[in-house]
Amino acid sequence: HSSQAAAAVKQFEVYLEKVDFNDTQAPLVANSTGELITTGAALRKEVVQAQLQPVQWYATMRRFADCDIILTIG
Repeated sequence: HSSQAAAAVKQFEVYLEKVDFNDTQAPLVANSTGELITTGAALRKEVVQAQLQPVQWYATMRRFADCDIILTIG
């Protein structure tokens, strides 16, 4: 969760180009912004940004406040 991971992320992005990111069936919460993710394009972007940006813990927790079920992955 730091810009110091930029070199590793560049290599990771090469791999991600081979992965299909579909639109989500249920909304996901981006921990780098606290915003909802529903598209494959936004999910691909968040996979990268989550490695480079600090976790926005309070924004993420505020988003969870309206959720019935919370599942964390990763």
